[in-house]
Amino acid sequence: MTREGRVTKATAGRPDWRKQAVHGLYDKIIFNINPGNVKAGKCPSERHYIKAEHENCHRLCTRDDNCPENMKCCPDNCHMMCKPPAADKPGTCPKFESSYSVALKCNDNCTSDSECPGTTKCCFKTCGKTCTPTLSDIAKPNMVSTASRGFCPQEDIYNCILKERKFCDEASCLDGYRCCPKICRWECAKSRQERAGECPPVTKCSSEGKACSSDYDCSHLFKCCSACGNRCVKAVNVPSFLHNATAT
Repeated sequence: MTREGRVTKATAGRPDWRKQAVHGLYDKIIFNINPGNVKAGKCPSERHYIKAEHENCHRLCTRDDNCPENMKCCPDNCHMMCKPPAADKPGTCPKFESSYSVALKCNDNCTSDSECPGTTKCCFKTCGKTCTPTLSDIAKPNMVSTASRGFCPQEDIYNCILKERKFCDEASCLDGYRCCPKICRWECAKSRQERAGECPPVTKCSSEGKACSSDYDCSHLFKCCSACGNRCVKAVNVPSFLHNATAT
């Protein structure tokens, strides 16, 4: 806002860092007054990441009570998010060849092994830390990827003016979770076994959809419907906010 109370093009849409600092201080005061049920363990170290211009800070939690299972509410730069307590896993990280300068730092997708699914460990890979199979796992024949299957509650990112930070990649989400879009950012979310929505009544089936065996064969907002002859048909009763997302 200008002194006259008008929004200028230069300031419109930018986060108010002073207001975010006040919110952060407020969270600390409230936590110290009423920390709730503090869970065992320590938070993983904050991840290194390259901050986006005009980035918003997100409070995905305010205390451990807000987090599922044994997860704790942890700071991550200017954000607060649920993370499993820091822990080491057995095994040795592989070494990766890198063409990047030693001085160059890239975004981290983890800082502790506890943030990684299955037996994978948080390892330095070319230019940042991410979840990686151990040397012994890589040597196993027919090793199956630990990436979780399933569908994201929101499958596509919104057509946002300001894209926000990715809090994950597909390898850095715990078992049963996937790295999913959420409004304008990406974070680990519990995966769904089926795509959102329902198959339409038989009277509204179309013979033009492609043949399929499961929802995995169909594009966004379409489901594999047996009543329609195992064809991909546009789903009905889809949550309205999903229609606002645009494919990337």
